[in-house]
Order: sequence, then C-alpha cells, then structure tokens
Amino acid sequence: MQIKAFKLAVPSWKILFRISLISAYALLIINYFFFYRGSFEYYCRKGSGAKSLDKQIEYYSKAIVKWDPEKNKGRSWVFVKRGNAYYFKKEYDRAIEDYDTALGVNPGNPYAWCNRGYSYYKKKEYDKAIADCSKAIEIYPKYDEAYYARGYAYLKKYEYDKAMDDCNNAVKIIPEQHEFYELRGLVYANKCEYDRAINDFNIAVKLDRNYRLYFKDSASVYFDKGDYEIAEKFFQKSLEKDKKFSPSLLGLAIIESKKGNILKAKKYYEDAEAFTPDLSEHMLEYEKRKEAATRPCIKALGELRKELGYKDN
Repeated sequence: MQIKAFKLAVPSWKILFRISLISAYALLIINYFFFYRGSFEYYCRKGSGAKSLDKQIEYYSKAIVKWDPEKNKGRSWVFVKRGNAYYFKKEYDRAIEDYDTALGVNPGNPYAWCNRGYSYYKKKEYDKAIADCSKAIEIYPKYDEAYYARGYAYLKKYEYDKAMDDCNNAVKIIPEQHEFYELRGLVYANKCEYDRAINDFNIAVKLDRNYRLYFKDSASVYFDKGDYEIAEKFFQKSLEKDKKFSPSLLGLAIIESKKGNILKAKKYYEDAEAFTPDLSEHMLEYEKRKEAATRPCIKALGELRKELGYKDN
C-alpha cells in the first residue's frame, strides 16, 4: 500500500515542479515588461547595442531621463557614452556638454577628461585639449590615448619636443598601435628628421595595412627631402586609393610647379578645390601659421598659392 502511495505521489511532484518552473518563467516575463523594460539599465543596454549613432543618442537620452543622480551616481558614464556618439557625429559642442555633466558627477573619470580633450582638439582649441588630456593622464598615468591626443595638440602648436615625449609614452604603453607611429612620424618630419619619419611610417603600415595616409605622409617627407621623383610616385599611389584625396592632389600641384608645369599645377589645385569645398579655409589657416612651420612642403604650398594668384587675408 505504501509503495502504491509512493508511485501515486511521484506524478504529483512532477506536476508541482513544472508548475514552479512555469511560475518562475512567468515572473521573469512580468519583471521584464513591468520593471526592466523601460528602465535605466534597459536603455543603456539598447544604446550599447545600437549600430547607428542616432539610435545610440536616442537610447542614451532615454536612459538619462531615467537616471537618478543619487541612485545612479556611479553610472554617470551614460553621459560619456552619449557624448561619444555626438563626437562621432561631429557635434562637438553637444559632446562637450555631456562630458561636462559626467565630470560634474564624477571628476575622477579619465575617459571623460580625455574625450572632452578630443572634442576641444576638433574645435581647434588646443590649449583646452592639452589641459584636459593632462588631467586624464594625472588620473590614469598609463592612458595611451590621452598621450596620443595631447601629442597631436602639441604638434598643432609646433611644440615638437613635447609632442615627441607624448608619442614615445604612447608607444611604450601600447607598441602595437599604428596610429602612435604615424603621429610620431609626423613629429619627426616637422623636426626635419626625415629618415626617422619614414621609418615610423613603415612601422605603422606593417602594423595596419589599411593605414590610409601612408602614401601621402611618406610622399610629403620625400618632398621635404628633395626627392621629388619618389614623392610624385607616392602621391600617385595615394590617389589610386582615393582619387579625390585633396592633400595628394595638392602635393602633385606643388611638384608640377617645381617642374615649371604651371598649367598642370593649376589643374591639380583646382581638382583639390572641387573635391574639398572648404579647402580655401584650410589654406588660409596654413598661411597664417606657416611662419612657425618648418616643413618645406608647407612653405612650398604657400608659394604655389601666390603663383596661382591666390591672395592671403
């Protein structure tokens, strides 16, 4: 009799177990739709998974609406995430506003300092970029990207020794990053150490075969060395990758001018203007700063503009 009772009880326990599983699953569904879905965490996760920048901004904005400065103080990174999306959309003022908010909540966030520095760099506010990246490095001394960004800002200010120090620090931290060698190569070029510049460009292209500026950067250095024939070949190689790449068109314009082929030089320059609507603005910036520039290619560009009849403001 006891055996029969045991046999009868087994199905009952199976039923109860199944019911408990169904109940637990139902609770998970209820929790998802009524508590998790639409929460701060939900929108953050959707933002992280979104492929388009507009969708990222949309989801992070919804997360920010749900953001509680008391409960979520440690999650101020949501402003950094949205700021990054604005940065890549080239909406630098909006990006800076988000980084400001993140730093107001957590001033010890090195990523917010560095990314705001990048935004200031894009706005050509190089002193502010240097200050922000320096703060990021103070908080996180091995922050390679902060050294890289600050190095670029120093390069724009013609402070080559400081730029070189930052490049070397970035390379020490991550020696496999091709961008660090590319930047150091540009610094060497501006210091007129041409062989070292070419060596760094060669290292960069070995690390990343998609290093798009390799031919243009190398061509500019060969031009500075006076090797116009090699420079011309590299500029042409660059245009095989992108026939609308205005820096290489300008390089060929300078070389044709050096050969005395002013009509060809003018054609290359006009092509560069056609493919880059704001080229005149960039050229005026070069003219204003060329006195501090050491590179022959920059000075030659100014001479070409005068030869073609362009007036400096």
